[in-house]
Amino acid sequence: MTQSGSIGIRGAAVFGGGLDLGVLHDSDGRIGASVKVYLGTGVEASIPLKCLDNFLKGKLSHHFLSKLSLAQGDGIPGTIYDQMQLGYETHAGFILGTSFDMQNDVRFTGWEFGSIGGGVYRTGTLVIPIWDPAWVDLFRNLLNYINCE
Repeated sequence: MTQSGSIGIRGAAVFGGGLDLGVLHDSDGRIGASVKVYLGTGVEASIPLKCLDNFLKGKLSHHFLSKLSLAQGDGIPGTIYDQMQLGYETHAGFILGTSFDMQNDVRFTGWEFGSIGGGVYRTGTLVIPIWDPAWVDLFRNLLNYINCE
């Protein structure tokens, strides 16, 4: 299983797109960074958090996150490497929203915060491995090979 968290921006007025940057980790101890690009259709906009702060009477003070949406995945099958793919997603919400993977079986992929509306998007995800426990053995074997010559 892979867990993920991301921060990004997405918007659509009939046609639109977006970009999410995230961190992934799986049950085998691998860690990676992800970049997801969205292109699709819908009516969706990120809410400037300053507006939310005004709405909540000053209880939210993270102005530096203005116009960003947050999402957290709830356990995605496979390893971090399996997340590098093309897919389809749908998003809907009002301040608090949800996202669903529409590629194969319809599957809940996470909660979002900070957007209004919804859309259907074609997605592409690139994963950049940061750590893989298998690298320890690879480095050990490489050092043994170098020391034997």
